[in-house]
Amino acid sequence: MSNLELWNKVCKTDPRHTKKANVGGNKITSICPQYQRMNATEQFGSFGDGWGVIDEMFSTKDFHDGTVLGSYNAKFWYILESDKKSFPIYSNTKVAFNTASGKYKIDEDWMKKCATDALTKGLSALGFNADIFLGKFDDNKYVQQVGQEAQEEDQRKAYVPILLAIDLINSCKAIDDLKKTWGSLTKPVAANPQVGKAKDDKKAELSK
Repeated sequence: MSNLELWNKVCKTDPRHTKKANVGGNKITSICPQYQRMNATEQFGSFGDGWGVIDEMFSTKDFHDGTVLGSYNAKFWYILESDKKSFPIYSNTKVAFNTASGKYKIDEDWMKKCATDALTKGLSALGFNADIFLGKFDDNKYVQQVGQEAQEEDQRKAYVPILLAIDLINSCKAIDDLKKTWGSLTKPVAANPQVGKAKDDKKAELSK
């Protein structure tokens, strides 16, 4: 496996799973955490089997001015080519603080935010969604390009079951085989005109 093989597989981001955000006055592109988990599962396997997080620790520090800082430390692990690898991940966020308007705010979701942010940083270290962190999402042409590529890939994946169904139908040797095969297809696949035509053509062939 080349050094950049995994990176090149996961570096591009589908714009449909991003949104613009304003963090501390800075405009950024944020990624849907569930989309990231799906991509990690695609590369390593199910969470807990092929990848995951262990040794999680949460802590807080009170600065005595109303500000409380929350910290998260853990170890991210994954299995690649049968080898288990790991490295530390971490994140910080404000648990409580005084706002500019003088109100005291407590973030009840700080633990979730810390853990999610740390996971994003951990995955980015492996190249996941690298195009965002490299600033490529500031280029509208690039965003349009990867968006088009993502849609084309979705279409390709959606067409694979159609091709498999047609192959199964064409391999039938008897009417009973054809009936069993047809009955095993999902409704969306069976409703496809190409699959229906393949079934009708094969039925006509086997009925001669």
